[in-house]
Amino acid sequence: MLLKGLNHSTRAWLARVALSLGMALLAGALAYLVTRAIAGAALFVRHQQLLREAASALGGGVEGLASGDLRAVRLMLQQSDEWNQLLSLAIGFAVAAVAVVSSYLWLERRAAREDAKT
Repeated sequence: MLLKGLNHSTRAWLARVALSLGMALLAGALAYLVTRAIAGAALFVRHQQLLREAASALGGGVEGLASGDLRAVRLMLQQSDEWNQLLSLAIGFAVAAVAVVSSYLWLERRAAREDAKT
């Protein structure tokens, strides 16, 4: 309803803006997921230390529990996971920002070439 009052060029411009925002959303989400996967793999390697600590604590009985520092290792892993989350978000937003600008400029240049043909 709102778009009916706009002329063709304004509607085309709004379509290009919406398309570039959609492209940016997809690119940012993909970058976020890839970064989380890579960071998750690195965190999994660090989880091996926690598993070794737990195995030695369980194998050592009560004395093993006293000598193991499972809580410190768990807190370290939680902090590392939070850092990975922030890093993934930052990379996702940065990629989305670059994608929105580049896709908008590409769509505008393409529209200008089509207008020049007619």
